[in-house]
Amino acid sequence: MSDPVVENLIEQYRERSRLGVLKYGTTLDNNKLTLKEWLVHMTQELMDASLYANKMIMVLDKFELDDEESLKKEIDGIAEKS
Repeated sequence: MSDPVVENLIEQYRERSRLGVLKYGTTLDNNKLTLKEWLVHMTQELMDASLYANKMIMVLDKFELDDEESLKKEIDGIAEKS
């Protein structure tokens, strides 16, 4: 049985890899960064992820749980900007 959530994420990974190869001219496998450079990159990506999560927490804090319509409008507005 195939899980559409997993399949969707796999496709996103494939697309991200394709764009990365176009942008940087190499694959992750062929990228010869040092261990420290890999860790710095990972730390930066995790910091970005924490910022995105915090933004969503701040958006959710603006709304009462029963105010679904306002929350939907806010989320749609964020999606349109990206």
